[in-house]
Amino acid sequence: AQASMSPKALAKVATAPLVSATVGEGRARRYFLKCAVGSVDAVRVATAGDWEHVDLNIRWSARFTESLESAQSSASSPQHWRFTLQRKAGAQTPIGNGLASSRCPQCAAPLSDNGLPECEYCGHALASGERDWVLSSAVSM
Repeated sequence: AQASMSPKALAKVATAPLVSATVGEGRARRYFLKCAVGSVDAVRVATAGDWEHVDLNIRWSARFTESLESAQSSASSPQHWRFTLQRKAGAQTPIGNGLASSRCPQCAAPLSDNGLPECEYCGHALASGERDWVLSSAVSM
């Protein structure tokens, strides 16, 4: 999303405030190249009111650049980020969809990158967190 400065890549899997903060007005274009994930650790699982939250510490490395022209000269640097996912308390991710699939939790249709935060087949609001996990925060540590 930051490389293309388009919300399409995030619209179905992240909350609207996070999408705006990532590709909104005044944000710089950023490229992450040669990415490699070292570890993902769940550090907190909690319920707050009507919402469940899980915080993930993600350690990874990448070449970071704001211009593809300078990408070859940039060195790979270690990264440490915290992602927070949220969903409505009591919601259950459909087991048949799996973690690696991109499917609607309502009708199981495959999702596209059309940039809309709802399923193009059944109209289910995907980025609401009502039925499945959505990314609500991504912070560099």
